[in-house]
Amino acid sequence: MKLNAFALGLLAMPLISVAQSDDAYECQLGNSSRRVVIEREGSAPVPCVVAYFKDTEAPGEREVLWSAENDPGYCTERATEFVARLEGLGWQCSMAGAQREAATNEN
Repeated sequence: MKLNAFALGLLAMPLISVAQSDDAYECQLGNSSRRVVIEREGSAPVPCVVAYFKDTEAPGEREVLWSAENDPGYCTERATEFVARLEGLGWQCSMAGAQREAATNEN
């Protein structure tokens, strides 16, 4: 019985340790909404993925634009460039929720 509880604990451990730390941008154009999210496992900068969501047109669908395994700045650079490209097309983008508050508190 103790062995089974121990084995279940080991199986659950990876699920608990995979908390994600995300940087996100929310973009609006008229009634349309987009999100650009840098997804990471834990607090390490890599591995990372830049995910793109078309919330109004395709709710819940995630498109991976870029990913990195070794370069810690890659996802941040690609996401920032992509947000700038959206803004150049007329989208109004801003940092999402808690990220925006943290940036405001740093200044």
